[in-house]
Amino acid sequence: MKNKILLFLLLFLVVISGCTTYQITTLRVELKDLITDKSLYHSSEIMNITAIVDSNQDLENVTVSVQGLKGKLNLEENVNLEKGLNQISLTYQLPRCNVCGGINEGDYDIKFRISHGNMELTDQITITIRQ
Repeated sequence: MKNKILLFLLLFLVVISGCTTYQITTLRVELKDLITDKSLYHSSEIMNITAIVDSNQDLENVTVSVQGLKGKLNLEENVNLEKGLNQISLTYQLPRCNVCGGINEGDYDIKFRISHGNMELTDQITITIRQ
């Protein structure tokens, strides 16, 4: 009797597992490249920041942020990604190089972040600023 019950449960589990299909869609987003239009900037110049992002599906309301320059650079935008390669471009006017109203000459890390739900990708690039 015990063997018959076990056999019945085993057949029942086989039948159930054969009748149900679960498809799990996996989100894949990859930050392929992060570039600026120059590596050396001068006081008050315009800096163009471009990220190349690859997505395996269309995504809406993806948050993109760029930070750096001792808190002076703080951009955030919501963008939509299409399946495949996407180019995200942001523009920022650098502050004046002086002690009173801006920043000192030197090298600065620019941090780029892209997030959507639980997914977050970060990268950074270093630029040089001179008078």
